[in-house]
Amino acid sequence: MLHLNTPAKQRQFAAQAIKRVRHHAPNVEEIAPVVIRAVFDHADSVYGHQYAGGLTGSGWAEFGERRVWGGYNRNLKQIEFREESRRGKPIARFDNDSSRSEVERQIRGLKRRG
Repeated sequence: MLHLNTPAKQRQFAAQAIKRVRHHAPNVEEIAPVVIRAVFDHADSVYGHQYAGGLTGSGWAEFGERRVWGGYNRNLKQIEFREESRRGKPIARFDNDSSRSEVERQIRGLKRRG
C-alpha cells in the first residue's frame, strides 16, 4: 500500500485509476473522478493498492475509526466500497448513473456511519 498523503501521490493515483477505468470500465468513466475526489476530500487518510510496483486504482481509506476498501467490481460493473476489506460487507456502489450529489453525500457519510 502507498500512503497517498501528498497532492503528487494523489494525482499519480487518480491518473492511474482513470487510465484503468478508460480501458476496463467505461460504465464508471464519468463518475470515477467524482468518487476519487470525494474520497480525497472526506477521508482522514487514503492508501493506494500496489501490484508489481504500480498503483492499481483500488485502495483503502480511513474515515474516523472506519476503514473502507474501494475499487471496481467487475461482476456488477460498478465502483464499490466495502467495510474493512475487499471481502467485507458492501456499503456503497456507484456507476455513471450515480449523481455527483449522491456520491458526495454517501462518501461524506462514511465518517458518521458505522
